[in-house]
Amino acid sequence: MAFVALKRRGMPQGPGRPTVPDGVGCPGWVAGKIRVATHSAHGRVLRPLHDNSLPGWTRDVFGGLGRQDNGDVPKGLYSVRDHDGAVIGYERFSCAPGPAGWRYHAQVLGQDGRSPTGLVDITTDATGRQIRVEVRAGDWVVRGGIAGGDTVWVRTGPSGEDAGEDTARAAGFTGRSPGFLVAVARLLGPRAVAPCRIRLIALTDPALAPLAVEVIWSLTTVQEHPTQIGSLPVQQYQTMDLASGQRAAVHLAGDIVLAAPGVELENLSAPPTLPSTRSR
Repeated sequence: MAFVALKRRGMPQGPGRPTVPDGVGCPGWVAGKIRVATHSAHGRVLRPLHDNSLPGWTRDVFGGLGRQDNGDVPKGLYSVRDHDGAVIGYERFSCAPGPAGWRYHAQVLGQDGRSPTGLVDITTDATGRQIRVEVRAGDWVVRGGIAGGDTVWVRTGPSGEDAGEDTARAAGFTGRSPGFLVAVARLLGPRAVAPCRIRLIALTDPALAPLAVEVIWSLTTVQEHPTQIGSLPVQQYQTMDLASGQRAAVHLAGDIVLAAPGVELENLSAPPTLPSTRSR
């Protein structure tokens, strides 16, 4: 098994040094080990952590995909589930990098998978900051983004009247949508090899009521899974809600959530967009 250790102590100053956004606390890149693939005579081969770590997703979701050589962006369907695993809705989504960052757009569907119930639209800049966010749930709408070191938003109710602008010292939004998991991972980038404490504004059901939360994200492993589209690096994060102490595992392949609490990837029409190796 091969390992890589990343450190931040003694990093040089200047424009090449990563900056920690407001609302994010990452106590240095202390020596950490990220598991990657071993090598064999046939090239790089996955050595999974556990036989059941990601049950079936390579076969069921990626089995019919071709290589992403035609410019297609990832499009697919997530199911959103409650604590018992029952489906409570779906998100039909597309996501792709743009000239200045990354965007996730999804139509939220009801339990039947057909009835529109809302919308999620997240745009980040090149550093991962959420510069524009719009979330709709029924008659409720939240629009906002990062301004300076604050998260700013306007929440509109069924009457159509703005409730006024609110602001909080936070690094962005979170919520039920899988798109927020990708957005947080893109914001943290390589800093997450050490546990990062991040303050976010959670948009809670059913009326998108904003609630400040603090969570810890830590990148624990990077595994490479052989698929029909080639070797696919999968990042595993461990998260912890500081208020409840609840822990969870989040598996990402580029800008696609493969597995996370309350989220299942049902289908995907094009391979994930993998992160650039260029440092932030």
